[in-house]
Amino acid sequence: MINRRSAQVKTGPRFLEELFDSQFMKTYTEFDHFDDMVEASGIPIDTAKAQREIESSPEWNAFIKTHTLFSSWVNMKNTAIKQTKALNK
Repeated sequence: MINRRSAQVKTGPRFLEELFDSQFMKTYTEFDHFDDMVEASGIPIDTAKAQREIESSPEWNAFIKTHTLFSSWVNMKNTAIKQTKALNK
C-alpha cells in the first residue's frame, strides 16, 4: 500500500490521493481509489525516486492506458492538476 505522507506529485505538495480523489478515479478509471489502482498495478510508487521514474515507466503507462481513459500517466496527472486548479479558483 502507498505511504500517504510521502507520496507527492512532483509538480507540487499535493498528496496523490488528494489529487486523484475518489470522484476523479470513479470517472476516469476502473478503480474507486488511487491506492487501489497502485496496488492492482503491482508497481510501487511509495518513494520520491519511484515517483520520478514512473513518468517514463513503460509498465506503468501500459497499466494506465489499459485501466483508465488516459493514454499515459502524464495525461492522467495533467488532467487531475487542471481540474484541481479549476476547482480552487
